Amino acid sequence: MEKLLLFQITPEEPVRKIAQRLHLRTVSVPICDYSKSIGQLAGFPDDTADKIYTGAPLEGSLLVLCNVKERHIDQLLEKLRIANLSISYKAVLTATNRHWNVLQLYEELHREHLAITKNN
Repeated sequence: MEKLLLFQITPEEPVRKIAQRLHLRTVSVPICDYSKSIGQLAGFPDDTADKIYTGAPLEGSLLVLCNVKERHIDQLLEKLRIANLSISYKAVLTATNRHWNVLQLYEELHREHLAITKNN
């Protein structure tokens, strides 16, 4: 099933409405689940199901696209851009990052962002 994981996106409702029009399921991930793997949050069972995060929230927002078809990715990104919705980082669930927890994924995206902006 095509699914979007939403992390600290505010306001969330416009993203939900866009996703609904594209028949994409949305899941708001609470901070207490940030120690779980991205795969677990996407619905793939693993050994992180019982982990509880008690640390600080992310510095920004994060959207993870899980099993979303390429045509829907393009449509989603275009509609988010038109709606002028600000989301710090967007990622696609992969075989590699599905084993990372939310903080690991966020840090990797942040490092990539810094590397790209440093070169500009």
